[in-house]
Amino acid sequence: MKNFIFFLPLLLASCFSNVDPKLQAHYIDIKSQFKKPLTKHFPKNLPNEFQGLQYSSGLAQYEVSSFLELETHYLSKSMFNSVKNKLITKYLSKISPSDTCLIKVFSGSVNSENELVKITTSLNKNCSVGFPIPDFVINESKSRDDNFYVIEADSINYFGKSDDPTFQKLFSKSERPLIKYLPDKWSKGYSCGITTNDDSLTIDYWLIIW
Repeated sequence: MKNFIFFLPLLLASCFSNVDPKLQAHYIDIKSQFKKPLTKHFPKNLPNEFQGLQYSSGLAQYEVSSFLELETHYLSKSMFNSVKNKLITKYLSKISPSDTCLIKVFSGSVNSENELVKITTSLNKNCSVGFPIPDFVINESKSRDDNFYVIEADSINYFGKSDDPTFQKLFSKSERPLIKYLPDKWSKGYSCGITTNDDSLTIDYWLIIW
């Protein structure tokens, strides 16, 4: 099963605009498939400023991660700063696209183990220090002015068996391909954070679990 990707059009933000209830329900349903503590930095509901949403259940044979990403674009500098400042009151690390050492977690879908090995082994050849971030955060970065904030990360196995109902849809896959491409400390885990750009007034929320 390939990654699910669903892009939504930009809705102009104003006090009179509203998100379509069906889209709102879709977002809430997707977010509910991830354990609540991991999505606590995401908006409870889709904000009027939302621009795109993508996610992956990570259940295909050669998928090694699950992820959720919400893209937002603000038209007001003051509103952007207000939201951003609340989100970064506490974070583990601030990363720039120009940093030479970035631990990247593969978020894609491939068709064979050989293809998976080929792609993943080239991700982190010379880097073993810091906090992991999704590879799509780097791939989607359009400006050196982007900043990546790792809000929370931990080396814990979220793909074992669980009786928690919030895991039943997403985490029913108990085994992951044993591809060693991350530092030993981060062989399993999760990372969540945001990407911000002060010029374009964008905030992207993300979570990846592997």
